[in-house]
Amino acid sequence: RRAPDLRRSSFVKGYDFIDGDSHPNDVFGHGTHVAGTIVQATNNGRGVAGIAYNAKIMPLRVLDRYGLGDSAAIARAIRYAVRHEADVINLSLEFDSAVVASEIPQILAAIRFAHRRGAVLVGAAGNSAFGGRRVAYPARAAEVISVGATTQHGCLAWYSNRGRELDLSAPGGGTDDKPQAAAEVPLCRPKEGGPSIYQETFTRRRPTRFELVRRYDGTSMASPHVSGIAALVIASGKLGAKPSPAAVQQHLQATARDLGDPGFDTRYGWGLVDAARALRCPPATAC
Repeated sequence: RRAPDLRRSSFVKGYDFIDGDSHPNDVFGHGTHVAGTIVQATNNGRGVAGIAYNAKIMPLRVLDRYGLGDSAAIARAIRYAVRHEADVINLSLEFDSAVVASEIPQILAAIRFAHRRGAVLVGAAGNSAFGGRRVAYPARAAEVISVGATTQHGCLAWYSNRGRELDLSAPGGGTDDKPQAAAEVPLCRPKEGGPSIYQETFTRRRPTRFELVRRYDGTSMASPHVSGIAALVIASGKLGAKPSPAAVQQHLQATARDLGDPGFDTRYGWGLVDAARALRCPPATAC
């Protein structure tokens, strides 16, 4: 299904790895919401705006109507995207934080293949931060830019996974975590519920009705913010005609807005991704 604010011209041919056909219809609502953050039309008086509104989306369905899937489908989809010349692969999905590399060899092999072929991979850090859960796979893979979630106040969201594998943060919505660093004290309001991330998708009760659904919080919502900015940076040509995934990641990290403890920290990575600075600053420098 295509939301009214997602143009037909914004899509290229995809595939449904659940039903095994060329009609990757979203029956869950999550994928449409994520796609909207990246590519929703702008300046049309409808809905909200996508970050990289002239980009193209290749819809690849790997999760069923309940939001569940398996390693084989995800690995096949990553390889499909690369073979069909995707520049950025957004992975708004997660395994349990207890899953280790040896349990998902197909996905990790596909991720390495994509990285070697020049695709930028961006993944959701995970939403199970009870007790400080570490970044979940596939975002935990070294080749993936792992993205945690911040709230309206610019504070870490209470649910967002954290750890030394975290690279960047982006808006995910929801309630603040308790402040842990001096810089967080004036920002974080852990007893106040914050707004969700708004994008147009269909309602669960009426899949033919589209609206700005308010229930979407999570690192799945944060990840496409980074994917969209990565697409903008690539399209701008500021890193060259065909920048490597490492060059794109280094630039996004260098231009991120520092949060939490100075420099890299395990709550925000290198900080909150900043589209304006990423497009304005020289390669891999903050300005």
